[in-house]
Amino acid sequence: MRTVHKILLLVLLAGQAASAQNSIVGFGAVLQRQQTGEKAEFIAKIKKRYLADSENLRRLTGDVEIPADSILKADILHSWGTLRVFGTVHGRIVSVNGDIRLFTGATVSDDVISVNGRIHRQKGARVSGEMVETIMRGAAIRNNYSPESPAGRSDDYLTENTAPEPESEESETGQSSALAEKKKSRHRMHTARHGKWARRFDHEDNMDLHYNRVDGLFVAAKVPPAYGYRNKTLNMDLNGFFGYGFAAKRWQYRGNLEFWLLGNASLVAGATLYDFTDTYDAWLIDEEENTLAAGLLREDFQDYFRRQGSGIYLTVKPLSSLQMKGGYYEDSYFSLDKNTDWSLFGGKKRFRENPRIQEGEARSWRAALELDTRDSDVSPFRGWFIRAETEWNTPQSAGWFDYDRFLLDVRHYIPVGLSENLDFRLRAGTSRGEVPVQSLFYLGGISSLRGYGYKEFAGNRMVLANIEYRLNSGKRLRDVFLADEFNLILFYDAGLAWFSGAENAGAGFDSLTWSSLKTDVGIALSDSEGRVRLNLARRLDGSSKDIVVTFRINRAF
Repeated sequence: MRTVHKILLLVLLAGQAASAQNSIVGFGAVLQRQQTGEKAEFIAKIKKRYLADSENLRRLTGDVEIPADSILKADILHSWGTLRVFGTVHGRIVSVNGDIRLFTGATVSDDVISVNGRIHRQKGARVSGEMVETIMRGAAIRNNYSPESPAGRSDDYLTENTAPEPESEESETGQSSALAEKKKSRHRMHTARHGKWARRFDHEDNMDLHYNRVDGLFVAAKVPPAYGYRNKTLNMDLNGFFGYGFAAKRWQYRGNLEFWLLGNASLVAGATLYDFTDTYDAWLIDEEENTLAAGLLREDFQDYFRRQGSGIYLTVKPLSSLQMKGGYYEDSYFSLDKNTDWSLFGGKKRFRENPRIQEGEARSWRAALELDTRDSDVSPFRGWFIRAETEWNTPQSAGWFDYDRFLLDVRHYIPVGLSENLDFRLRAGTSRGEVPVQSLFYLGGISSLRGYGYKEFAGNRMVLANIEYRLNSGKRLRDVFLADEFNLILFYDAGLAWFSGAENAGAGFDSLTWSSLKTDVGIALSDSEGRVRLNLARRLDGSSKDIVVTFRINRAF
């Protein structure tokens, strides 16, 4: 009898899918099918998990299309079919036992979640929240997907993976879309036990492995932060790292104890204890690229110091694209020496010495606000990134640091035509008081003024503007072999770092004129994402210095 019931259920589902296929539904005529029995219970379970707080919910069933000229201001709960999105959705999308296809030009302002289905995303489709594919066991699991039940676990045992890389697929007109942009490798695994606890792991982030001229080879075990706590008003998580630098012969660590005060990570209170090698130069080059430069070519583009201390903080995330963080920290700063000159290549070249810092004690309040609407955090084509951060130091006695520091970073990525992009970054900093050498602003070299020497300019005031025009030549040179795999990039940099005696952090910019700015122009040949690139930059200050040639595997911004 059980086999007969299964066959009848398969026939019913196949009939419903066949009747729904080829139907294109507009907003005024979306069919809502009444779910009964196991289906209704399963849908209610998904709604409670992902859309319990929704104030405006639209239910869609079967094969549904959201047209390109449509704007839907609601959360969507879709089931049994394919949801094709061409337009704009101001809300979340949750599909149950169905697929979600996001086409070029589609915009979703929040999360996109597929339960027992797949997410396909074309290049140019923007999702401000997370993309998550979920497999939930239950009586109403999708017919063509029935993984074996983990032994000894209940039916609501849940495993989740972030959506896979977007696929190249055929559009309605039969034209093949461009390959979707590659995201930073963040294939994270969620594991929930009976729906109450969820921890997200990045399989590459469980271990930290990097190399620089101070630590040498550094190896650490990491526990990344947890996410997705949904069913408790207060949850606790312990995350951080513990590792060893072989050249420095020093153990390093950071431990964070965090509490989810609202049960969904939108309000997190934490305490932290740490002793590690720190740098202010991560905005110039990330750790992965710097490790390759140091280990292969004996070039280290970061300067380091030791930070030891503790702090408490509060993180607020009211929107998926907006985050605010503030805290109080007590730190001790120490200089670090260069401890190695090894690299795989580099000949007789030696690492430069790690500069000495101003050692001392600091008691500081720090705050940061970050807005990120980019379609990718490593290879963006559209969107905004805005980050403002500040640090106020409150000296406890003579000799303690007494300064304030403010920094603003604004980036905008603008598609301007067929495979053309105009990108810009504006970065400005100022300070008050006696700023220690490690907290000054530096410009020159990679990712800043690319036609000048590394950290050629320093000061307690700083302005920087970077502009890039990226053109994919393959769209115009279709008959040229491999032409569509490369971008031609024109860039222009202007900026200056200088010292001002003004006590007020808002003063000291009066002397800045256009003629006083340091400028350069350049050209680059890159891959289709603009990341792997060969840059040639020339300074415009009238000097006879050579063109600066750099090879990068990441964008400047």
